[in-house]
Amino acid sequence: MNKRSKRGGAMCRMLRGIPIIAVILLVGCMQALPTDPALREASGTFGVSRSSATPPLEVYEYALPAPVALKPEPPAPVAPEPEPLASVFAPSPAEPEVIINAPPLPSYTNEERWRLQQRERQPFAAMQSFFTSNSQLWWYDPLQQQHLALGTFRGAFTVQARFILQAQNVPALEVPYQINRSYGITALSPAIIERMRAAGYSEWVEAYVLETPDIVAPSQ
Repeated sequence: MNKRSKRGGAMCRMLRGIPIIAVILLVGCMQALPTDPALREASGTFGVSRSSATPPLEVYEYALPAPVALKPEPPAPVAPEPEPLASVFAPSPAEPEVIINAPPLPSYTNEERWRLQQRERQPFAAMQSFFTSNSQLWWYDPLQQQHLALGTFRGAFTVQARFILQAQNVPALEVPYQINRSYGITALSPAIIERMRAAGYSEWVEAYVLETPDIVAPSQ
């Protein structure tokens, strides 16, 4: 066999292998091309198998921000309860009793109480004899603090001091009086005599007469 016949046989074998290679390449391209869902469903018709594997999902972790502390709201003010209206028929509240304690009275003797009835007293150095046409004799009860009339008399009488009577603001003469004996006044009531004794007088008391125009002073 010559060289030309050998070349012709080799060429014939290469030409017969070309269709087979073309078919293999076509099938490989069909499997490699991506298809949409409709084509994937139709791929079964053409004998192309569909992969059932699901692509893995990527998971990302995020750190949540820390909760913000809210400032508590102040409590709402509570409205005061309204006071009940006083009934017009309700009795008015009693006023508190005010107790005033009076200071104790100064302790005076009976003679001091009598002296308090006299103002600007001027005692005489010696007893003096006055004359009256008609005068009334008075006595001050230091216990009951009353001025009592003992009786009316005329004539001479003895005076030991001159003063202003505080109760009436008039001049008067202080007259010693022997109980139920002097100046014809001898019928005192038992009540007056008892009051004199209660005041500590049994024989003499200091009486007085108001200094009026009926009285004549002794000549100097």
